Amino acid sequence: MENKKTMNNISIGNKTEKTVSSILRDNGYWVYNCPRSNVGAQPIDLIAIKGGEKVVAWFIDGKHVRSDEVSFPLKRIEPNQWASLKYINEFAKINIDTLGFAIEFERTGEFYWLPYKTTLELSKNNEKSINLSKLKLFEEVLKCIQ
Repeated sequence: MENKKTMNNISIGNKTEKTVSSILRDNGYWVYNCPRSNVGAQPIDLIAIKGGEKVVAWFIDGKHVRSDEVSFPLKRIEPNQWASLKYINEFAKINIDTLGFAIEFERTGEFYWLPYKTTLELSKNNEKSINLSKLKLFEEVLKCIQ
């Protein structure tokens, strides 16, 4: 039974990643879908880059929230994701506003943006989750950071 649940979660995750990729491409970004390792781990799902007067780079992990939930639990962020985001932020000096999670809310079909800096604040304050209503829509954030 657990294997069937795992396979379902993987297919949901793949669909979410594909949709986030489409949103980024529709907004003029080149998108690279990072492959999973042979153990299934992946430090980040997508890297998206857009040129122009200034180059904008996004490092994104796609997450999915079921229709019966209204918040995103921080425990869903895997240790390798925490480590990757920290590395990207501290060593690569990527804009911290473009590091984070595009969260699909199944109930509405909308995607919300949870920036890495917000996860740090939540963690520092011992918060266990964030209500999706406190997040901005992903596409609105994309349009603001150009």
